[in-house]
Amino acid sequence: GDLGVVCPGQCALEQSFVTVGEEGEVVVQCTVNLPAKGRTVLGRAAADILGRTLPDLVRSALLYGSLDAAARTALRYHVCCVQDQAIVRSQLDNRGLVAFVANGSVLPRASGDDDRPLEGEKVVKFQSPQAMEVEFHLPNLGQTIRGMGIEKGITLIVGGGFHGKSTLLEALQVGPYNKIPGDGREFVVSVETSVKIRAEGMFVHLFRRLIVVGARSHNFQCLLSVALWKSQMAGACHR
Repeated sequence: GDLGVVCPGQCALEQSFVTVGEEGEVVVQCTVNLPAKGRTVLGRAAADILGRTLPDLVRSALLYGSLDAAARTALRYHVCCVQDQAIVRSQLDNRGLVAFVANGSVLPRASGDDDRPLEGEKVVKFQSPQAMEVEFHLPNLGQTIRGMGIEKGITLIVGGGFHGKSTLLEALQVGPYNKIPGDGREFVVSVETSVKIRAEGMFVHLFRRLIVVGARSHNFQCLLSVALWKSQMAGACHR
């Protein structure tokens, strides 16, 4: 037999398998595969799992008093980090921004089906162009961070192949969500109303209000990868 819980992803999202009540009670849903021989459950082994192993895991993992100093520090950092991400996101609109990418962020992922950060000596951390740099104060962590602020309006991302255009856009598309510490994109944030729109070979006359007045929008074709909306749109557009 074995015990199992759902493995969370890189985003700190509200989950139904672990909930915290108003009075601080923690509810965890788990699966238990009872040991068996053929079609018969091994009663003594099952009783050991439910009566000893499961309570031991609850005491060691869910009770704050059971955590050692390192685990308590990691827990406090996790909470402060997530709260500061939400604070930065809440300030974007008032500062005329739709997104922010902190310097030092690790944007590449381990693989197409693995959302963990890419590791290794060849990983290139993000560095903002100086002209686009802004800073935010993190009250819980007691730090000030700098990075690229993307203003409201249309932002074009251009560059050669394998220069990180898609990697940047993929990081921005999960900007409305808080990340767990160590993800590399903790302070890659965008407004909560961000929406990803992807289309190829599409005429952009439907978006003519976003194009310079007087231009014939039917002469434009668009490879629209991402649109960040806050009554405005940011995307990648090619003539």
